[in-house]
Amino acid sequence: MTGIYVDTMYSLFMFLLIKESKDTVYFLEEEFANSINKRELLKNEDIFIIKSKYKKRRIVGLFENLYNNFNIYEKIKNVKFNRFYMQDHLKYSNLLLNNIKSEFIVLEDGTKNYNEKILYEELLKQKTILFKLKKAIRDILTLNIFFNKKDNLKFGFSSIVSKVFLTGILPIPKQIKDKVEIVDLKEKWNKLPKEKKEQILNIFNIDKKELEMLSKDKEKILLLTQPLSEDGYISEDEKIKMYKDILMERGIKKIYIKKHPRETTD
Repeated sequence: MTGIYVDTMYSLFMFLLIKESKDTVYFLEEEFANSINKRELLKNEDIFIIKSKYKKRRIVGLFENLYNNFNIYEKIKNVKFNRFYMQDHLKYSNLLLNNIKSEFIVLEDGTKNYNEKILYEELLKQKTILFKLKKAIRDILTLNIFFNKKDNLKFGFSSIVSKVFLTGILPIPKQIKDKVEIVDLKEKWNKLPKEKKEQILNIFNIDKKELEMLSKDKEKILLLTQPLSEDGYISEDEKIKMYKDILMERGIKKIYIKKHPRETTD
């Protein structure tokens, strides 16, 4: 049996390109699960929905977290997983990492997988008294102490993770270099049979006519936005100016925009 826990289209797409077993249990948070075609994904497989209705409300969210902890634990305790693919920085990643005997494989999420600074910041943060106090209170309230949370390192740095699938878009951190396997997404896609490609497109609710239109439009540019101001890297005005500069440099008049889910720019 294969397991997977992700919450982005990108990481799920990577998994669908490399997965071998037909018997898969998908652990998906409710909001993400509702954004894909579950009926298409469910063919011969299993989806476990993690409730995430109250994640932004602290008190109710704690009870929801407790409810999810028990339900996930009940789901995994009787299933034997040979391989488990995941984004290991998600809310319930540690619960799965510490309570399943399996080979764990981390899937690329983005540029954070290549950032050594994140590891060092995480290690320093975990040594502070404030972090330890907050974690102890949270673990007691959500009964995480019963779910054996030992290893909190993310992005493949955990000793429990045996392999990390990356595309090699940036230099690979030396701490995980021995675990990394480079995946060529384009090559994987081109090798898939037509039926499999159509199934994947249907899972993501992609209109094939729109794809054909985009491929024939030679005058276009696709702008993939990022939450740079939302995450505090630059100001909102600087971000908008950057987008304008990119487009004006190329003299492009026809623009397609793929907005980042966390970006709030109009």
